[in-house]
Amino acid sequence: FPVTIFSGGRPGGGFSGTASIIVQTPPTATLSSAQTLCQGDSTTLSIQLSGSGPWSFFYSSGSTNQFHAPTSSPYFIHIRPTASFTWNLTQLTSGACRNGTTNGAQTVTLVPRPAAQLSGSSNLCPGDSARLTLALSGNAPWHVTYSDGSTSSTLSGITASPFSFWVRPSLSTTYSLTHLSNVCTPTTLTGTAVLQVITPPTAILTGHQTLCTGQPALLTISFTANPPYQISYTDGTATFTLSNFNVNPYRDWE
Repeated sequence: FPVTIFSGGRPGGGFSGTASIIVQTPPTATLSSAQTLCQGDSTTLSIQLSGSGPWSFFYSSGSTNQFHAPTSSPYFIHIRPTASFTWNLTQLTSGACRNGTTNGAQTVTLVPRPAAQLSGSSNLCPGDSARLTLALSGNAPWHVTYSDGSTSSTLSGITASPFSFWVRPSLSTTYSLTHLSNVCTPTTLTGTAVLQVITPPTAILTGHQTLCTGQPALLTISFTANPPYQISYTDGTATFTLSNFNVNPYRDWE
């Protein structure tokens, strides 16, 4: 700016110095995008600042209101949240400029880690199928891998809990879970399903005899399986059924 000094109505006198006026651009802040975190994880929030540093602002996330004075950009805030929250900046300043602008609030969403429990122990005959059940927690979809001790199989894209699936073992087998994932790992895996494939029972009827009319005959039935037993037999005319008994061999007079 030019300056003229007057003395007695006439220009004159001496002067020195300059006056510089610097017009600063108001600061802006660009917040890192929304995030999804697993329970227990930490994260870094980044803030891209424009204008001339140093800057100052308040970091606000619900009940938290912290003052920060970064000297460089980008600026990072490290956190380990215990719940989902929304954060933004207020009172952003840079030098003589106040009331800077940001790109709005951002959300950090905390999701629980998944867990799975396997159940479905039962006895079955060779060739039969058994239904196993998964109880799942956390956010869908889930991807579950189970094993029969030698072979692993994966169930992908499960969207509801409980979830049931069918297996057909040829031998007695214990099934267990080996892996579970959604957006979070590690996970909690519990439970087993023990399937006992039972050998089909056999029954041997003996009692060949020569009798006089009216004499009773002793029939004996021997079993190869464990009790309780149920069996039906016929004399060619009538059918007889014996249910829920534990005696082996079983003897009856006819």
